[in-house]
Amino acid sequence: MALKKIKTASGADAQVHKFSSSKKQTLFLESKKGERRVIKVEDFAGAEVVIVNSAQAGEKNLFKIEVELGKNSSLKLLVCNFGRGETRSECTILQKGENSRCEHYEIALIGEETRLKVQSAHTHLASGTYSRSEFRYAAAGRAAIETVGEVVLSKAAKNSNARLTAKGMLLSRDASVKLSPQLRVQNKDVAAGHGAAVAPFSNEEMFYLGARGIEEREARSLVLLGFLQSACIAGKMEKTLLGKLSELLERKMGEIDGI
Repeated sequence: MALKKIKTASGADAQVHKFSSSKKQTLFLESKKGERRVIKVEDFAGAEVVIVNSAQAGEKNLFKIEVELGKNSSLKLLVCNFGRGETRSECTILQKGENSRCEHYEIALIGEETRLKVQSAHTHLASGTYSRSEFRYAAAGRAAIETVGEVVLSKAAKNSNARLTAKGMLLSRDASVKLSPQLRVQNKDVAAGHGAAVAPFSNEEMFYLGARGIEEREARSLVLLGFLQSACIAGKMEKTLLGKLSELLERKMGEIDGI
């Protein structure tokens, strides 16, 4: 993997991560302030990337991620938002190469009066491409999450397959999660779908765990952890990356009141 810095039009630095090996490579990144990252997966290369945004309280931050996939490349990307400030997260994915494969996961856990806006734009620009977008968001306290996820299958994306699913969990009466999945299909020879759902915390699962002797706080943490991790576990991400994610989630859950 190659790493370099470039200048954006505004003069700000952008971190560029380039993957060129056919052997799967992994990368774990954590940021506490707004920044721009560019991920390029070249022809026949493979990568798994986790990016964690942890903005501090009282700050406004913009996190931008730009992704390009080449021919026969593959990427599993997990973006986590655990910040306490007012955050905007933008992710743009371009599948430019034929038969490229991309699994995009988003996780957010926020509390207090944190505000998070997420925008995802995923475009299929070549034939035979495949994508799965799985988003999980949880809000406690008076926190608010607003997300727009768009998947576009262009005219050139013949025989492509895409699906976007977003789910939200409300951990308090005053929390809010708004999901807006969007699908634009410009080629008839594709398979595509999308869906979204928001629900309060599951008391049924709490009852099930309580009946087995698990204390309320621990049970609540287990239910929440299972909800947030479900997508990327199903995606069979690399165990080391999942282990780091579990540690971060457990630490974050301990910092938020009401969990």
